[in-house]
Amino acid sequence: MIRLPLIYGKNSLGKVGQLLGLWQRLRVFPVPAADVSRAMIGVDMSAHVIDKLCSNETRGIVFAADPEPFSYAAMSRASRGLHVFHFPQFLASLAERVAPGLADRLFADSRLADADNLAVSYGLKPRLYADLIAAMNMRPR
Repeated sequence: MIRLPLIYGKNSLGKVGQLLGLWQRLRVFPVPAADVSRAMIGVDMSAHVIDKLCSNETRGIVFAADPEPFSYAAMSRASRGLHVFHFPQFLASLAERVAPGLADRLFADSRLADADNLAVSYGLKPRLYADLIAAMNMRPR
């Protein structure tokens, strides 16, 4: 069995597309000082991992994600025109108390360790930021 995190595609960015669309309109996005690290994987990389997995006799539960997790700071560095505003931890704590579900979706970490990541084991190159920038018609740095 393979477990995958948020899966995105060029024409199907889902909630990450909504977030990036809002960020494009605002140009500056508030993020916690510690930033966020989220596992994601593209449709193409998912297919590649599944194809390789089918040719191996792997048992049990396995995991795969883009070798480079999403972070607001890295997305800001990869794109032209998107910036982050780091707010203090007490504001993140307040957001968690006021709107815990929203705070979790925006600010909680969900990174996959490299040792557990089939995409890393298979030597796949990170595609996350190039894919997101292309899907959102943004200009890379």
